[in-house]
Amino acid sequence: MKTRIFLSVAAAAAAVLLTPAVHAQFVPSEKLQIVEGRAGVDPDTGFVRITGELWNRSDKTLEQPEIIVELYDPSGKPIDVTGFLAEVKKEAGTDLRDGVLTERTYLAPGEAAVFEYMRDPKKLSGKKYGSHKLFAKARTAEGTAPKASVEGFKFSGDKDGFFAVSGTIRNTGSVPCRSPRAVLGFYSPDGKVVLASYEQPDEMFQKKLAPGQTVGFSRKSILTPSGSTIKDVKVWGDCALPD
Repeated sequence: MKTRIFLSVAAAAAAVLLTPAVHAQFVPSEKLQIVEGRAGVDPDTGFVRITGELWNRSDKTLEQPEIIVELYDPSGKPIDVTGFLAEVKKEAGTDLRDGVLTERTYLAPGEAAVFEYMRDPKKLSGKKYGSHKLFAKARTAEGTAPKASVEGFKFSGDKDGFFAVSGTIRNTGSVPCRSPRAVLGFYSPDGKVVLASYEQPDEMFQKKLAPGQTVGFSRKSILTPSGSTIKDVKVWGDCALPD
């Protein structure tokens, strides 16, 4: 889990630095619908953990949707999140609020992207988490967006909360799909997101999958949060931004 946290922070930081500010066309906030999943302090790590879905209600494909997170202490006072990402944003002169990218880089109209926000309590300026507010922002995709789908998806879980997944990613678009991956959403019986994750074939990292081509993926040990009950696992194909 610590590896995924680090990668999420690194990806968000990279997005801050690489997002073109001049040409960005952001969609109206009312076209972005957040459906919150689980929220609170994770019993396993002590981290603040918030999951959910972001739905694209616009008629445009979105690129790098982001969930903005405002944290508050039990008295309702805002919490300033510190750390590497906060410093990167300050230097870049961007929105200083904390946040996380959704697991899907590209989001077509009418579709959802799962997200999972986690924050170390050591980064909360000495305060305790009490509540939060979520906001979303996303820009429209530039040029022809890559497309990918997942075929033959299978999943299974055991009594200890470990899940195995497998399937095949296909490039269903007209342009190459860089670093293709399968985005995973683990859902509780009430339809809420419990865990957001992804699987990326090692052999395709930073490489391109040509239109019509396929690559398989599998993993046997995805651990779901303690005390959670998983009823369904949804999957989406995804591609990284072009280099």
